[in-house]
Amino acid sequence: MPDKKEYRVAVYCRYANDPEPPTALYCRTASAPQLDDAGIETQKHRLLCFAEENGYTNPTLYIDSGESGLTLDRPAFNRLMTDVESGKVKTMIVTSSDRIARSGDLLMEWIFHFKHTGAQCLSLDAGGKDIRTESDFLTYMMFSFYLELATWSVPGLNFQLKNKGVD
Repeated sequence: MPDKKEYRVAVYCRYANDPEPPTALYCRTASAPQLDDAGIETQKHRLLCFAEENGYTNPTLYIDSGESGLTLDRPAFNRLMTDVESGKVKTMIVTSSDRIARSGDLLMEWIFHFKHTGAQCLSLDAGGKDIRTESDFLTYMMFSFYLELATWSVPGLNFQLKNKGVD
């Protein structure tokens, strides 16, 4: 009778049901008690509704209340950028790109840095489009320029714009 060989075998099985990466919802106000359309609660509501309606799962809020948009050095924004750069976050949604930066130069600097992360940044005020693309960014810059123009304190200009229904 031939020798019987004994084999010891181990079987390892793993079922992975990894959750979708979080969708970052970023809110910012310069003054903590803002109650207008740019208030934190309004931003949260708009972002959560947009995420749900468009199939963005696992929403995670990053909130900077009382933080200026004239700098990119803000606590929640820094945590968000760390999560984006590490690959943890692939999609970031804001109500408006002025929640990221209030100056066009600063926003442009951020966009050029952000483009290299491979993540996308959607802006509700840009129709939910990715603001990293050149056409969307140019549209934003033109809109920002006209908005800035409307707020200049040139007496004749302000008067003309207000009479045309632009506030």
